[in-house]
Amino acid sequence: MLNTAILKIALLILAISIPQLNCTISDAAEVPKLKGRVNDYANMLSSNTETLLDQQLAALETSDSTQIVVLTIPSLEGDNLEEYSMRVVEK
Repeated sequence: MLNTAILKIALLILAISIPQLNCTISDAAEVPKLKGRVNDYANMLSSNTETLLDQQLAALETSDSTQIVVLTIPSLEGDNLEEYSMRVVEK
């Protein structure tokens, strides 16, 4: 149940932070440096929410060896979700 809730929160954050899905490669958004499990570059989360998410993700990683990272960005800068997501994973 905790795993499902965390995944839903992560997907919701990702969906909310993406204003558009059309792009060309030349307009690609830069992938920011990941600092930890919760990376709120769009400043969407309160510090309490970030702390709670980090604790829940750490517990999930310990109990199931499942690693989830939350990344919010202010804009895809014209990039599409699939290409940006792949660059995040590769970086």
